[in-house]
Amino acid sequence: MIRLALRSLRRHRGAYLGTFLAALLAVALLAGGGLLLFSVLTAKPPADRFAAVPLVVSGAREVSLETVTTKSKKEGKAKVKRKVKTERLTGAPPLPADLAGRVRAVPGVAAVIADYAFPARVDRLPGAPIGHGWSSAALTPYELRSGAAPAAGELVLDADLAARGGVRPGDELRVTTRAGVRTLRVSGIAAPPGRDALPAQGAIFLADTEVAAVAGLSGPAALGVRPAPGVPPAVLRDRLTEAIGVGSPGQAGTAKSTETADADRAGTAAAGPPAAPTASRC
Repeated sequence: MIRLALRSLRRHRGAYLGTFLAALLAVALLAGGGLLLFSVLTAKPPADRFAAVPLVVSGAREVSLETVTTKSKKEGKAKVKRKVKTERLTGAPPLPADLAGRVRAVPGVAAVIADYAFPARVDRLPGAPIGHGWSSAALTPYELRSGAAPAAGELVLDADLAARGGVRPGDELRVTTRAGVRTLRVSGIAAPPGRDALPAQGAIFLADTEVAAVAGLSGPAALGVRPAPGVPPAVLRDRLTEAIGVGSPGQAGTAKSTETADADRAGTAAAGPPAAPTASRC
């Protein structure tokens, strides 16, 4: 029996070798697919835009609709069926204009930075960069490489946009937003530490005194919060959750982002209505 097996192996060695290699490649393919799936399931997006602050307050990024259906049975009993459908929003609604003051009043808050994030179209620049007020550059942070901070009628570009558009300080650009069209002068070029821009997030910065008018927003899109020395971010997050009146706590997924998912928001307190703010830990 053994001789017969050895004789068969010698005669069909090519077929056996091909079968062994096919099995080996199949195992390698399955292992690679499993490793890729594990990486996708366990990966978390970098904070990027809000990397310099441990806490972010923003509007709810999803809306839920509950449908209740009642069916009557022959025995006179009613069967109630509930169905909840949740949709992810493409962006968070603006926060109330007075929310920043309420957040500053919470014990343990050292600083609050309002971020007016809005899409814009800028002549000579590719894509649709996101506009911000200059004070919110500290949330990443962006630092000036050349020029000066924007005054009224001026803007600062990130270094990647400036290079791709061939723009220098002193140039004038036409900016289109939901509030209309304005011509602004480039006052400077800024960038995050060690790179020219954030991934897929071209940024322009306007003077804080006119960013709300240019953006056409009634309030900031998000608030970056810095705790006072000695106050753990988790403790301050709980205080903020109670102070700004959000709903039941839950897990948040990111962002996003459009610019909107950008922070790693584990442990977000999810609000019920769409416009309710949520306190998130980056």
